[in-house]
Amino acid sequence: MITLLIGENSFEIERALAKIAVAFDGQAEKMDGSELETKQDPDLLMGRTLFAAKRLFIIKSLSDNQRL
Repeated sequence: MITLLIGENSFEIERALAKIAVAFDGQAEKMDGSELETKQDPDLLMGRTLFAAKRLFIIKSLSDNQRL
């Protein structure tokens, strides 16, 4: 599932993000979207961890990325 949190109200976005992270049973993986490159996508999203059946990615500032 993909959830996009967008808008100008950063307080509500952070609150909704915190709710998602608390509800997730595991450790969230946080990334700076402004630094991501297209060649990293397969490694980030298709990589499996040995001990986790589910993964939570939190990617902030993806809209600031000029390379995507």
